[in-house]
Amino acid sequence: MNNLSKAIISSSITLALMGCGGGGGSTDSSPASATLKGTAIDGYLTGATVFLDVNFNGKLNNGEPSVITGEDGSWELLTTGTYAECSEYVPLVVDVPVGAIDSDYGEVTEAYQMTYPPAFAIASDQEIKNTTPLTTVVWGTIQKELHTEGEKLTCDNIKASYDVRERIKDRLSEQEFRVAQRYNVTVDELYGDYVKSGDTNLHAIAAALVPSMKASYADTVAIETDNPNAVAAWVEYFKGDWDERGHFAEGWYKQTYLNLGEAEGWSTTTEAVSDNLRTVLNTVEYNSDYRINLDDITYEWSISFNDNELANDCSALEWIEQTSNTAYGVLNVFSSTATEADNCINEDWSALASTVKQQLTTRVQTANSNATSQHFFASTTETGLGHLVMVNPNSVDASEFDAVNFISTDFNNTNDYGAYLWGRILAEYEPTAELAQRTTSHNNAGHWSRTLTYTNGTYAEQCSYDAGTSWTAKTGDSCEP
Repeated sequence: MNNLSKAIISSSITLALMGCGGGGGSTDSSPASATLKGTAIDGYLTGATVFLDVNFNGKLNNGEPSVITGEDGSWELLTTGTYAECSEYVPLVVDVPVGAIDSDYGEVTEAYQMTYPPAFAIASDQEIKNTTPLTTVVWGTIQKELHTEGEKLTCDNIKASYDVRERIKDRLSEQEFRVAQRYNVTVDELYGDYVKSGDTNLHAIAAALVPSMKASYADTVAIETDNPNAVAAWVEYFKGDWDERGHFAEGWYKQTYLNLGEAEGWSTTTEAVSDNLRTVLNTVEYNSDYRINLDDITYEWSISFNDNELANDCSALEWIEQTSNTAYGVLNVFSSTATEADNCINEDWSALASTVKQQLTTRVQTANSNATSQHFFASTTETGLGHLVMVNPNSVDASEFDAVNFISTDFNNTNDYGAYLWGRILAEYEPTAELAQRTTSHNNAGHWSRTLTYTNGTYAEQCSYDAGTSWTAKTGDSCEP
């Protein structure tokens, strides 16, 4: 995939997310109390702390229900009130401290953590929540991925948003299938007690995962200590064949995420490491982003580097947009020939300003809707807006982006304005008594699609083949004629 295609996808997703509100309605009322039961297993773990991670931060905070595991790793946890309401929507975390007892290996000498996915999302219906290295592989990557993508994971958000719940279910289902397929087991076996069942093969696989979990835990503690004011910071070690996207070759990788807040930004670095996890070999992916919010404009700058199974490329995006309810913006796409991470990160992007490809954006925000558009141009020569490249956001007048107002903000408009690619998205919140949200999109290929999210939590996907006049149920993967 080339840099421009990636930039198009990236900006389209961003605009789409801006056009998609919470939606979905909440689920039925929850019980006043709930009793959770489970087992902590590497071998059976005695003296580990199990807690309900209500705020998804991986730490036992004041008030969060917790319990210490017994001799066979078993535990029982009574939750009441809001904690009972959240028990289906948040993960369980098992803190395995130094001094805990593993029935296989004796006293634990290096601390680590294990996790169990939110119960509402998992395919298994087993009452006993067996938390193992396998459940950790299934859920841990997904939570980090959602957090990196900017998803605000809280109990209330997940309960209230059908969209978020379905997204988590879909991702978890994909991950369960891939992990199960990788180890030639069923999904139920991933959530099972392999010690009790005598499954020596699965037991050995789980044991082989523990060193990477110990390294992840130790390095996460270290990066959190070094960055006490960080919004979030973590390190994860994983094998290339664990990654369902197919981006990485076989071998071990170390991924480091550091978020210092909007102004200072966040970065994710993925490095190939030796099999003993101690030596960094090379950087295979790097992404960083920071955002500046001013009174009348927002400014965002991001860098992306990839040297994986799919591509070797380096690019940067600069997005400046007005903050008014009717807003115009410019997204500049830079491409570099750098083939190594350090060269990409330290690239002189100003020297590449003349090669920028530009996307012009519009947004109309009301109390009940959000309409966005994006038009893609091959160069600033076509737009005449080269002066809006590599700008100092503090010296930019928001009125300069009025130059984009030649593009209509009318959602139904189909003029390409000279762009080689364009798309429009309209999100309407609570458009009817039955609908929580209606999101409609169309593009230069003439494809019209929409998603209806009902207040009862269900949804429907539809296609139109007469420019939005009539709609039929979606039957394939897309709305192409």
